[in-house]
Amino acid sequence: MRSMPSKIDKSKRSEAQKMHLSKFYTHGTIYWRMVKNTPELFEAYKALAVSPVNAYNLAMKDFMSKPEIKDIRLDLNSSGHMPVIQILATDVIGVQLVEVSVMLPDGNVLLSGPANRKGRSDLWLFACSPLDPSLREIRVKITAYDYPDNSTIAERIFPISS
Repeated sequence: MRSMPSKIDKSKRSEAQKMHLSKFYTHGTIYWRMVKNTPELFEAYKALAVSPVNAYNLAMKDFMSKPEIKDIRLDLNSSGHMPVIQILATDVIGVQLVEVSVMLPDGNVLLSGPANRKGRSDLWLFACSPLDPSLREIRVKITAYDYPDNSTIAERIFPISS
């Protein structure tokens, strides 16, 4: 059996660590004030808070964490004969915005814009214009933003022709 670990001596933190923590908590507190002054956002945090966690705890957790892009798929045979990129993106209370860029393998952008959320789910959809059949593959870059404006970027290459 191990003994209980000793507590971290806060006086041994470097000046850089102290500055980082001070800046983090200052900005986190500013974000919390903004949440309290935005009724819809405050209610969203409050609704997900389960005791002993409260809305403040969730807001700080959201402030500290980036959104997660869990899955990216390309549906070439969608109902409207337009390719659709499906993105599954999550966060503490949800993702606010998902931006999509469709590029050639060399990085030249074919099209870009915001994806649309499907209902109230974590699924986002981006309809593309018909792709040139001579393309062998496309590169898709996804950027997801949460409410505290943290972002996550993911890229994926999809084969187009067989």
